[in-house]
Amino acid sequence: MPDVLASPAQAVRALELARRSGVLRVRDAEVQGIGRYTLMRLSRQGLLERLERGVYRWADAPLQNYESLELVAQRVPRAVFCLLTALQFYNIGTQLPRRIWIALPRGAYHPHLESVQLEVVQPLPELYELGIEEHQPGAIPLRVYSLEKTLVDCFKYRRRLGMEVVLEALRDAVQQRRIQTDRLWTLATACRMQTVMKPYLESLL
Repeated sequence: MPDVLASPAQAVRALELARRSGVLRVRDAEVQGIGRYTLMRLSRQGLLERLERGVYRWADAPLQNYESLELVAQRVPRAVFCLLTALQFYNIGTQLPRRIWIALPRGAYHPHLESVQLEVVQPLPELYELGIEEHQPGAIPLRVYSLEKTLVDCFKYRRRLGMEVVLEALRDAVQQRRIQTDRLWTLATACRMQTVMKPYLESLL
């Protein structure tokens, strides 16, 4: 039954949960006894902002650089941020991707979100699991491939990205001394990219 007569206390709890969580999903609110109609009403009043179907944020929350990534992490829990999005996360290169790049296990459903555009890659299971790190720059943990794995993946998907983008990222990471060479080479070997990457690494390292 619609919670049209929900108490003011329910609205207060909803706003507090939104402040703490950053991104608030209807299903998480319902676990706390807060119905979806309360969230819709708060959105109409301008106290919550609807980001996506079933997803809200506190309207007065400061804008975050990671807000879109947090939304994807909430809606697509298996997503690992990769390639151009991971490079941007690590401040490597000059690319400002218009889509959010994520990796999902091969055969997984391709999600479609209203507020962000996704670019999906689906590596083999053993490569999908390789090099995942968890970062929490804001309220929501983000799964991002390590910088070394990201660089290896850039070579693997070089035809989609363009070689100029790939080499810029590698040069930038080396110049900033952000990579562990042994780790990079181990990952390149595991992904069968060592032959492709070897001449570029030898010229830079």
